[in-house]
Amino acid sequence: MKSIKIGISLIAVIVSVTMLYFNIPVFGDSSDTTIVSATLTNRAPDVYALSTISAQDPTGGTTKTVVFNCSVQDIDGISDVSVINATFYKTGETNRTDSTCSAVETVNTTAKIYECSIDMQFYDATGTWNYQCYAQDASSSSDTMSSTFTYNSLESWTMTPTSIGFGAIYLGGTDIGATDDPITLTNKGNHDLSGEIKVTSLDLTGATTPSEYIPAGNFSVNVNDAHGGDVLINNTAKTVSGTSLNKGASSTEALYFYLEEVPSSGLSYQIYNTAVLGEWTISTA
Repeated sequence: MKSIKIGISLIAVIVSVTMLYFNIPVFGDSSDTTIVSATLTNRAPDVYALSTISAQDPTGGTTKTVVFNCSVQDIDGISDVSVINATFYKTGETNRTDSTCSAVETVNTTAKIYECSIDMQFYDATGTWNYQCYAQDASSSSDTMSSTFTYNSLESWTMTPTSIGFGAIYLGGTDIGATDDPITLTNKGNHDLSGEIKVTSLDLTGATTPSEYIPAGNFSVNVNDAHGGDVLINNTAKTVSGTSLNKGASSTEALYFYLEEVPSSGLSYQIYNTAVLGEWTISTA
């Protein structure tokens, strides 16, 4: 039986996907050459942990910054990781992203913890949102990890102006629009306020003779600049018909107030206002 001894010299090399070929001399009485090949492959990064995001409350009229941590390791060395980003996403909503999460802690030569910071808009939908961390290395190998958090509902709105007047009126006058119309409501939250706007009115009493008054029922409110809208009721919340105040970056609704009719008698010449019985109130359900 023929026996051949082979002498092999091996040098360990760590590289990205590379084909290594070794010509190995054969010692003995044969002149043949044996070719041995080996493939060293790149290892993809591993997103191995996400911090928990608690339920988040929107901030009225502006953004809410949400921060979480993403832990990433790469056996080829953490310096091999070239991209770390994060995304919040929900069906039907615009994705919110952090294109470059920042390293905040080095665990060891193969792992780091990254901080991701994403701004949510005040009008982003309430409910369950997904959040994802993405890591990619220099060879374009990648990994992701996802979880969920809750974005709470916020009912928030503003209005301007905050007072209205009807100027000089006369006995028996009709269809008199407020001089400060319209009152504009702006949705500053993520709750749809359409159909929920109400006006509570009170009789306007005389500044000099409070026993004289213009009934609240002589006034109306409308989403259009026209008389004949919803007739108001003294000390009662009246829902305004046809209001549309969805969530959105700049969602508004206008309210127009009309004095449908001034009583033709029983009133003296004086100012009539809310000083005695109280201010009118605009509210949502």
